[in-house]
Amino acid sequence: MRSNFLLGWLVTLFFSCWGASPSLKAQAFEAVAAQESVDFQFFYDQLDLHGDWFEIDPYGLVWQPRVAQEDLSWRPYWYGEWIWSDYGWVWVSGENFGWITYHYGRWDFLERLGWFWVPDGVWGPAWVSWRENEQFVGWAPLPPETIQAEFEPEAVWDYQVDALPAEHYVYVQTAVLPYPVQQHALARAQVRSIHPTTRPVTRIRREEERLILDGPNRQRLERAMGRPLVRHQIRRNRDIHAGPTVRPRLVPGQSSSVVLNGPAVRRNPEARPRVRRMEQTPAGPRPTVITAATPAPAPVKAPEIRKRQNQAVITTIKQKEPQRREAIVERARQVQERARKNPATRRNVEAVREAAAQARAEGKSPAEIRQAIRERVRQNRQ
Repeated sequence: MRSNFLLGWLVTLFFSCWGASPSLKAQAFEAVAAQESVDFQFFYDQLDLHGDWFEIDPYGLVWQPRVAQEDLSWRPYWYGEWIWSDYGWVWVSGENFGWITYHYGRWDFLERLGWFWVPDGVWGPAWVSWRENEQFVGWAPLPPETIQAEFEPEAVWDYQVDALPAEHYVYVQTAVLPYPVQQHALARAQVRSIHPTTRPVTRIRREEERLILDGPNRQRLERAMGRPLVRHQIRRNRDIHAGPTVRPRLVPGQSSSVVLNGPAVRRNPEARPRVRRMEQTPAGPRPTVITAATPAPAPVKAPEIRKRQNQAVITTIKQKEPQRREAIVERARQVQERARKNPATRRNVEAVREAAAQARAEGKSPAEIRQAIRERVRQNRQ
């Protein structure tokens, strides 16, 4: 990272002092950026050292770690720990392949095969479905249906994944969440009884260029622990061509900083792993994924099979639309009732309407409209 920064600075200084054509500048900066990205062939080769690639319907190429083939009780997001950071909840894996498979792509499970990984090129702090109640916190790998082409700025995704069995979840007591999981995970018999009492709390949002994974209530966790959580600073190591560090490492002298491999991934149509076997078993019934996003994410550019899966998700959302519309109308009625009784609330409502109308008239974006509303409410309170 530091060497790339210095190289980019030197390139900038050279061209600013001596001048160059725009095409030459572009080539130089592309050379610097190339050092901070990899293509899928790099993933294929790295993971081939630790498992097998094969094809399965409907996902095509997938990967299975060798440990999952040898031990059917193995599961993702087990050998490692959770840390709280500026990216939200981040999974710190203790497995050699974890820097790829827990920060890119999604996991799926078949009874006969066990767990396998479906590739994707978007980096995230982790890709899990969170659930919690007053005493316990649980998580399970998000299914491939949640893969999106892109995450829009200032959008929030609340994933409610139905039909994921309780056996896919790992549960711990709330107070021990930021500790090594394998030492504190509950037995599967306990998981089956706890799971129905929990509620989904998965929330992924984008701030500028980073994806943030929100989940368990931090205040409840701190009360259970009896101390505040340490908020780590995540540094993404994008230059891994010299040989990636397979496990996150602490930055010397900075106990709250953690370095994670996180290069950008380039699409390469010619990339191909060494396929060791073929699997004809279909993936079977798929979970229903209800995604509420503001603003709505762009349509996913995907193969035909994934388009059909996305259509099923859209159909499910449309079926629930009447209930959501009724809930919105009821909330609006309650706000109007409070405004009628409370002059201060009435002034706030009028201020919000005026700010929204003015922002729309000026042709502002949804994000700018929301910011204008917040600013008007703040001024009105003063």
